[in-house]
Amino acid sequence: MMQRLTRDRTMQDFDNALAPAIEIEPGEPIVVETNISARPATGPIAVRGSEPGDTLIVTIHSIEIQKAIWWWRTQSQEYCRQGVYKELEQVLDRYPRVEHPRMGTRVDLDILLEGKEIAFSDRLRVPLLPVVGCIGVAPAGKPQPTNYSGAFGGNFDCRDIGPGARVYFPISARGGLLGLCDVHGAQADGEVFPTVECQANVILSAEVRKGLTLPMTFVETSDTIQSIGCGKNVEDAINDAMRGMLQFVQQHLGLGYLEAAQVLGTFGDIRICQVVDPVINMRVVLPKAIVPSLHF
Repeated sequence: MMQRLTRDRTMQDFDNALAPAIEIEPGEPIVVETNISARPATGPIAVRGSEPGDTLIVTIHSIEIQKAIWWWRTQSQEYCRQGVYKELEQVLDRYPRVEHPRMGTRVDLDILLEGKEIAFSDRLRVPLLPVVGCIGVAPAGKPQPTNYSGAFGGNFDCRDIGPGARVYFPISARGGLLGLCDVHGAQADGEVFPTVECQANVILSAEVRKGLTLPMTFVETSDTIQSIGCGKNVEDAINDAMRGMLQFVQQHLGLGYLEAAQVLGTFGDIRICQVVDPVINMRVVLPKAIVPSLHF
């Protein structure tokens, strides 16, 4: 019978001092129940045999949505009093506010799921394309809140971390200490407006790769390899993601810096993960078809 980590086993931070909530064998599938929002995460999950310096490879097998809401927190920042945000707050004035213990005053709207569609209204239905917004392992240094991000992973809000994706984390603590949360019913690049926040059951497995050292979190889909960079602004996040992909391409193809730069300048797309959290996340997306010999 498959092990299950229930959503009451939570962690507020990615932290190398935490005791595991559960331990799994490499390759063993597990059901992880997640709560709505990016904090707290469910975890931590220890993967037997993983040590600092290894790479943890997490495969997302499936995401089953249990409940969905669309919410907007009443904002105080000046930028939210302008433009589209100002208009959104005016529209939402007709809806009741609720008090959330961590997020303060906000509007919560229940979202109806019908089969493989999200029903925003009688006339507006869009595909259900679930993703894991926040997933990471323990960092080497001080604890990091689960709604933050770094080389260890975290609250990336990357729309490509969905069923079938493989996520590669550099391990800094014994067991890796994996945690995840913040499942979305679908996710636009940027997450400028709120998305469909979900309570979900995620089936995943994790492998340990010895001898593979990565500078940051990478994502592999059926047709791409992606480096996810972090920074205090878009430029810093782009530079971080590009440095990581340059290093990866040089190491795994045996290219010099100039050749690697030529590959990425020609085919390495820069895409947004999210630009609304304290740490901005960008990614460099390289198609596998361009360099078939590129692999982990």
